[in-house]
Amino acid sequence: MKQISISAAFALLALIFAATGCGNDINDNYDVVVYEVDPLVSAGAYYMGGNDNSDIVDVFLATEGVDVTGGQFSGQGKGCIGLWLDLNVSLESSQFIPAGRYACRKSDESFTLYPGENGKDGVTGSCLYRADKGTPQILPIIDGFVTFKVSGNLYVVDGEVWTSDRTLWTFSYSGFIAQIQEEGSDYVDMTGQLVRGWASFYGNNIYEKQPADIYNWELYLMDAGERNGIVIEMMTNTRTSQGFPAGKYEMADINGNWFLPTITIPAYEVEEDGATNGYGTWTIENNQIVYGASFGDMTISKSGGATGTYTLDYDFYDDLSAMGMKGDYNGNISISDDSAVASYAQGVSVTKASMNERPVISRTLALMGKDLARISARACKAARSQRGEAVRNLGRTSTNRRSK
Repeated sequence: MKQISISAAFALLALIFAATGCGNDINDNYDVVVYEVDPLVSAGAYYMGGNDNSDIVDVFLATEGVDVTGGQFSGQGKGCIGLWLDLNVSLESSQFIPAGRYACRKSDESFTLYPGENGKDGVTGSCLYRADKGTPQILPIIDGFVTFKVSGNLYVVDGEVWTSDRTLWTFSYSGFIAQIQEEGSDYVDMTGQLVRGWASFYGNNIYEKQPADIYNWELYLMDAGERNGIVIEMMTNTRTSQGFPAGKYEMADINGNWFLPTITIPAYEVEEDGATNGYGTWTIENNQIVYGASFGDMTISKSGGATGTYTLDYDFYDDLSAMGMKGDYNGNISISDDSAVASYAQGVSVTKASMNERPVISRTLALMGKDLARISARACKAARSQRGEAVRNLGRTSTNRRSK
């Protein structure tokens, strides 16, 4: 961690005041201390609910040596710093963390960084974890700003923030920001219950802009009665003769790049022939889809070729219903090639909201004789303009702020 010279500090101070337009009790009648945070190497985000004006997303950024578990920082040593950024994000954006500039202000308006406050249960709102010397401290962030730039599933984050000890911190991060299951939320837990597995290969005809070498699959993992389980839509660079490859399958952002190998597709809905049909990744209860995954991941290992033995573990989260979904599977997976009946050129014109590049067509819904009625149980994940009402219906308020 580098301490910046006093002259450089005053230059940064002027830039921040010009950018934020406020001081939040900061003035120039004290010695300015400015630190440039060491490289930030880990990041994650929690969806915390919402209000009439915005959704709340808490983002953490941490240096080497700092661990974040259950929303709490730990670890200490040279350069150990962690940042907790309490963001109010736009309801109108299709991005989980919308690109833009977030100014520190005590407001529920979108594109604001909610300041930190000391309370009886600790610090709430934005804060900085300082464990580079002595006893670790949690310092409220009281002023400054942070900017997010988004490219596909990757973020570039830059910020300059003041903490309550009147220190200015500058930082930057570049990379993936994992969307993390909020601890304590409910789960649809199918661990040890999934014993039937089959998959449909749809080829590269499902999405209009789908590359020729990226293929679409739907994987069903079901219980013994084949009435409860999960359907997972995913992309690979393999065909039926190879099955789907081993590896970790991250869930794509709803507005990110879906056309990558070993990626899973989040839940979304489209209106087709007067009905609302769900696609992507959903739990299945009594042969109906119920909870749609927004983020998470799945891990696959296999032996014995395309139809050999697969071992899968998944952990997804539905941020609209605050419902987690996890499970595992070990066994054979039968594969059918349904690419001949799957084509976006079937004469049905359907476009996902906010995703005009990816028109979707009606698919054959009875797969391998399994009558899985795709009846939506929630608001469309892709149509983020509807999220305000959906979140209010869940009773979420702006008081959902984590204490440190």
